[in-house]
Amino acid sequence: MPYKKVMFISFDTITVSGITVEATKLACYLNNRSFESFVDLGYDIKIDK
Repeated sequence: MPYKKVMFISFDTITVSGITVEATKLACYLNNRSFESFVDLGYDIKIDK
């Protein structure tokens, strides 16, 4: 059975922010249900790009 994929993006670049912590909890929940999770911390996101 192929994996379903989900991506979480944090635009504040803080690895332990509330949004990132909640995304990690949700990723663990989804991983137990055959989802593959990816996290982009948004480290190099700039307004001029």
